[in-house]
Amino acid sequence: MAAARLAGRARAEDEDLLVPPPSPGREEPINTTRDANRFMFPSITSWWRHLNKGKAVTVIVLVYVNLINYMDRSTVAGMLEKIKQDKNFNITQDKYLGLLQTAFVACYMLFAPVFGYLGDRHSRKWLLAIGISFWSLSTLIGSFMHNFWLFLMFRALVGIGEASYSVVAPAIISDLFAKDQRSSVLALFYFAIPVGTGLGYIVGSEVAGATDDWRWGLRVTPIMGALAVFMIIFIMQDPERGAADGSKLKPTSPISDLKSLVRNKSYVFATIAFTCVCYVAG
Repeated sequence: MAAARLAGRARAEDEDLLVPPPSPGREEPINTTRDANRFMFPSITSWWRHLNKGKAVTVIVLVYVNLINYMDRSTVAGMLEKIKQDKNFNITQDKYLGLLQTAFVACYMLFAPVFGYLGDRHSRKWLLAIGISFWSLSTLIGSFMHNFWLFLMFRALVGIGEASYSVVAPAIISDLFAKDQRSSVLALFYFAIPVGTGLGYIVGSEVAGATDDWRWGLRVTPIMGALAVFMIIFIMQDPERGAADGSKLKPTSPISDLKSLVRNKSYVFATIAFTCVCYVAG
């Protein structure tokens, strides 16, 4: 008991050191506001104590993967001139360079609904791990190709792997958070799109210039992808579907899903608007 009283007295004395002493010869009025806001750090520690660490780590992992996802997409765009000058590819017209992005988008568009269907019925954690491993390996192997058409094929395969992530990750966030929290976290998640796109241009072109070989520019994101797969398997949470809203969702048939989407006006107009944005942006 005596030790406890001494410890309490010591803490009080330590706290008083942070408050300037009163001026000699006069009494200072009691400042309740100053006493209440004496420390800023207890509010931070309180926030940290109440923070759900598992959810926070999951969000960090998903944002990181979304970042490298878009980095990988734009890396090629930052090195087009170097790719065109590659003697092994023998590219005579710019339209062949356009095929690189066209093949990627075509496979991405075709396989995104497939992974959306699988994501409602199977382990999303393993879908993400397999998908990221697939596009990382496709990017890495493609960087060693000396035939343009083989390189084009592997860029198309990258689209398949990235489709698995883009449709599954937002669903995990939706099942972790509800209402305003969900909107805030999704805003952070999608903020990685412009940042990752810009980094892809910069990192790809800078690495290609530093090594004097454009192929090394493609080998950065696969290394980062390996780290992402590790974090997804061992750190990331995969909540039950509908957990944030207190419901248990069950998958329905693809036909009923399509009918429901067509009747959803917000979805239809948002899709049309985003298609226009993509068309204008090129």
